[in-house]
Amino acid sequence: MTPTPELALTIALIALFGVLVNALVTAYNARKRGSIDERLLKLKAEIDHVNAREIARVQADHAEKQKIREFERTQDLAGDERKRKADAERFASILELLDSKNIMVFLREHDFGGAFPRNEIEPLNVFVNLSGDPDQTFLFDELEQQRLQVVQKARTLSKLIGVDTHPRQGDLISVLPEDYVNRIRPEWIEENATKLNNAATEFVSAFDEMVLTCRKKLAV
Repeated sequence: MTPTPELALTIALIALFGVLVNALVTAYNARKRGSIDERLLKLKAEIDHVNAREIARVQADHAEKQKIREFERTQDLAGDERKRKADAERFASILELLDSKNIMVFLREHDFGGAFPRNEIEPLNVFVNLSGDPDQTFLFDELEQQRLQVVQKARTLSKLIGVDTHPRQGDLISVLPEDYVNRIRPEWIEENATKLNNAATEFVSAFDEMVLTCRKKLAV
C-alpha cells in the first residue's frame, strides 16, 4: 500500500524529530561531560595548589628546624669550650696541689710500715678539706665522677693515717708507737701498715685514672 503524501510527511517529520532529539541528547551529554571535565580540572588545580603550599610549608619548617639545630649545636660547642677551659683550670689546680708537692711520688714509694714526716701528707689533707668546695668541682660529668672517686679514696687514706699512726720523734709519725720501738711488732701494727699501703695504692690508682681522662677530655 502506497502511503499518502500526508502520511509520508508525518513519517518524515517524526524521523526528523527523532534525529533532532538524538542530537539534543548528544549535545546535552557532551556539555555535561564537559562540565564534569571542567570541574575535575578545577579540582585538580586546587589539589595541586594545596600540595604545593603544603610542600612549601614543610620545606620552610625543615629549614627552620635546621637553623635551630645549627644554633643549638653552636651553643653546645661554645658551652663545651667554656666548660673545657673551666675544667682545665680546676685540673691544673689539683695537679699543683698534689702532683707538684711530690706527695704522689711519696705515696707510690713509701711503705707505711716505716715512719714518715707528717708534712708529707699535708697536701692530701688540704685536698680532702677543699673537696666539698663548689669551685673545686668539674663541669663535665665524666670528670666530676672520677674526681669524686679520687676524693673518696683520699678521705679513706687520710682517715686511716689519722687513726692508725702515732707521733714519733720530731715531726715523724708511724703505725709503730714509740713504746714499741726495738720490740717485736704486734700483728695489729702490721695489719695497720697493710691497710695504709692498700689505701695509698687505691688512691694513687684513682688519681692516675682521673689524670689520664682529664688529659684526653681537656686536651691538656
